[in-house]
Amino acid sequence: MSESSQISSLLDPRVKFSAFEDEIEKVNAKNLVLNLTEYSSALSPLAETTTGETGDDIVETRNFFRNLRNNTVMLVNNNTLASRTLDHEMERYLAIPLEDQVDPLLWWQVRREEFPILSRIA
Repeated sequence: MSESSQISSLLDPRVKFSAFEDEIEKVNAKNLVLNLTEYSSALSPLAETTTGETGDDIVETRNFFRNLRNNTVMLVNNNTLASRTLDHEMERYLAIPLEDQVDPLLWWQVRREEFPILSRIA
């Protein structure tokens, strides 16, 4: 099964782990979702970084690298907390019984406050 199929299966409230044959596949799928979520979160602060509109290339370059450095330091400091939050969110999601008669996109939309990190990926 492709990585994208593993991710979509795990995040489908009708399927979750039932699509996987053994524990190794389940762990791999869970790690794919966790890695994708961490990668997405790491990119978000950098994408929001803007440079000043002074017209001075040197100032803009310095501001860019200063913001990049600050975001990197902030990411390192928040990495442990974010990882624990994500793990907890994943465990809560997986503890919910399968729901056969549901549209997965609507399911995630309704539960986006309960699962803010995972719903962004789903």
